[in-house]
Amino acid sequence: MTAADKGEVQEALNTLMALPGMQGYVVINFDGIPVKYFADGDDTLKPVQYAALFSDLVKHTRFALKQLDINDANSLQGFQSLRMRTGRDTEYIVTEFVTPTTQNAYILVAIQSCKFGNPLAEEAGEDGEEAKE
Repeated sequence: MTAADKGEVQEALNTLMALPGMQGYVVINFDGIPVKYFADGDDTLKPVQYAALFSDLVKHTRFALKQLDINDANSLQGFQSLRMRTGRDTEYIVTEFVTPTTQNAYILVAIQSCKFGNPLAEEAGEDGEEAKE
């Protein structure tokens, strides 16, 4: 990867982090090793956990898609992306990409917060409290 490619990658990751609700990202090679990450705080264990879990998930997903044999002429070729939402209002967006020059495969995990306020519910809650008093 040349210096210009690294600059483009860093610029793309900075743009990703500028999106509303973004909490972090982890770039993982296909051996399950975190190559680059941005996480809240100095917690270096979380990216390693994400790398282990998501690289295994992608490998199993690719295997399951191959077993289902859904790669026909009308569908996209294999695994493209995966979106998961947890009970803690966090969303994980997982995608794989291959660098055009070196053909190295990587997994990008974007971590996004899904907490959005509902102004109608908040107003109803305030009115309900006033009615009780």
